[in-house]
Amino acid sequence: QAAEAADDPPAQAWAYTARAFPMIAKGEFAQALPWLERAVQLCETKSVLLCLPTAYVTAGLALAWLNRTIEGLSYLERGVTASESIGTKFYLSLSYLAWAEGLLLAGNIQDAKRTAEKALELAVVSGERGNEAGILRLLAEISASEAPPALEPAVSFYERAKALAGELGMRPLVAHCHLGLGKLY
Repeated sequence: QAAEAADDPPAQAWAYTARAFPMIAKGEFAQALPWLERAVQLCETKSVLLCLPTAYVTAGLALAWLNRTIEGLSYLERGVTASESIGTKFYLSLSYLAWAEGLLLAGNIQDAKRTAEKALELAVVSGERGNEAGILRLLAEISASEAPPALEPAVSFYERAKALAGELGMRPLVAHCHLGLGKLY
């Protein structure tokens, strides 16, 4: 409301994007998408370049989860490209993680694997241990999605993700790892 009242495009773009974060976390992708579309539109029309990569990536992930994978992958790729073009290093691993998740949702297993491995490399180099745990979980899901499923790597990735998430107090991620292992077994 403060960003709207101030009519400040950067504040509005960040507020719209941040408004969608809890919805994305809860899997409420359809509710998040209008906020993200507003953020993207504002970033593009008002040249809010610092928020643009985050708005693209978050909108792309929501679209991918809504089975609009072609459109979602386009946004995800634009988000990573925009981050890299402005020299963003901060949480670049999250952008790659989201892109890899979108690729997995689209059924592009090998591209998802390569992109997730890049995300893991970035997270490790940047010391982003929480992101590292999330990426390890995604690598487990990717391994489990291969044809035939790569069970040993999937179990190993889940166990590594679970251990790191446990160490960091990331209980929801630990639960997702238990769920993934249960599905494998």
